[in-house]
Amino acid sequence: MELSILLIQQICQLFIMIFFGFLLVRGRVLTAENSKVLSILLLYVACPCAIINSFMIDFTSDKLIGLGISFLGAILVHIIFIPLANLLGKIFGFTPIEKATLIYSNSGNLIIPLVGAILGNE
Repeated sequence: MELSILLIQQICQLFIMIFFGFLLVRGRVLTAENSKVLSILLLYVACPCAIINSFMIDFTSDKLIGLGISFLGAILVHIIFIPLANLLGKIFGFTPIEKATLIYSNSGNLIIPLVGAILGNE
């Protein structure tokens, strides 16, 4: 039940962000040109800060093993998803952007906060 409530909260937060983005564009506070600036800020400022923050933990051998398992899992997922995206791209005529969307999902918007709430920041 707690997981469902957390998921609903994250979905509501995403819709609130979408709504305010819509209002900012509708009110002509933001334009299409501003989206490039915001994307650059997120890519080069916010994401590196989040990555650095996630590594601000005490080093233990268990965490090193977990990092290795995560690394192998990421490799395995890419070994499966890249050929699958290419195969589906040939069958359905996907563009490169559609193939990239199949390989690299945007699930981090929901999954990372849920995992953090359940397991803690570490």
